[in-house]
Amino acid sequence: MIGARRACLIVAVVISVVAANNQSKAQTSTNLLAAKAAALSPGQWVLLNQEGDGSGYTRDLVDGLTPSGAGVASIFAYSQKAAYDPVARKVHFIGAPHGGQTEHIVYDIATNTWRNDGIDYGISIFPEPGLTPNHHSYDSNVIDTGHREFFVGGGIMPETIYRKSLDSGSWTDPASWIRLPAFSLAAAEYSLEYFPERDELLLLQTPLLARFDRASNSWKTITSNLTALGSRSPILRYNPVYKCVVMMGGKDTTDSPAVYKYAPDGTITRMPDDPLGLTTFINYSLVAADPVSGDYVFFGADGSGVATFKYNIATNQWANITGIVQKPPAGMFQ
Repeated sequence: MIGARRACLIVAVVISVVAANNQSKAQTSTNLLAAKAAALSPGQWVLLNQEGDGSGYTRDLVDGLTPSGAGVASIFAYSQKAAYDPVARKVHFIGAPHGGQTEHIVYDIATNTWRNDGIDYGISIFPEPGLTPNHHSYDSNVIDTGHREFFVGGGIMPETIYRKSLDSGSWTDPASWIRLPAFSLAAAEYSLEYFPERDELLLLQTPLLARFDRASNSWKTITSNLTALGSRSPILRYNPVYKCVVMMGGKDTTDSPAVYKYAPDGTITRMPDDPLGLTTFINYSLVAADPVSGDYVFFGADGSGVATFKYNIATNQWANITGIVQKPPAGMFQ
């Protein structure tokens, strides 16, 4: 999945464009995304863009190579989600390959065009400590819709999390990015998510869940008891139907089946474990909340293609739906 060239929406942007699809279908619109979403059959995959179609989506857009050609795979390496701006109707993604450079790409839904907003064109403001100046974004691309701000992390530890105004218009100016205070520096992949009902930017790093407090410019711990999650790469996912945030997965020597629910009233509930043994871990799977049904949808490799599962937190029902999901068109994952 890392090296996907043609299917950017499937590999990296699907996490956020689920919301865009829903909004597009609800509007009278002639944009391509809306048209393709309206024509979808249950379980169907379609290709939105590919190189040569005039959209601006190319291999060069996503390869993350330095001017000298250094870089392995693509900017989707070790990254699980993009971020959707419902006001401007654009999708933002920041990532970097191994040994390459950080790139910020944007998809404009109204015009069906891609562009590279290039954070700083080669001198990354997001260096992982002691490493080359690039970063994997892991599970950190997120938009705070309440304050119209875009957040992204700069490494495996949450000490380099940055904030940018979506309305500033000066994306390529490194000085206009605001660096947030460091959180726990344990070497474990973390997750960021925005909870609109509580107006909270959340950070999950097992066993801690924290919120960013704007007044004090600091992180405030909500709980330190999420011990059942895996220490590496657990995820946060907001659910627009059930108005909650789910915390799940992660990995130690084995996959964690743990699931927690964070409710609008602030309560945290341990839900029944995942009975399917799914791997919720960076580079192994993608997880999105369907804004129509409220189901969480999981995509992961099963050796012969893409396996698909769903989970409904209201009914606690899990299901393997791989058999009713059409296989992606040949060549989509290239």
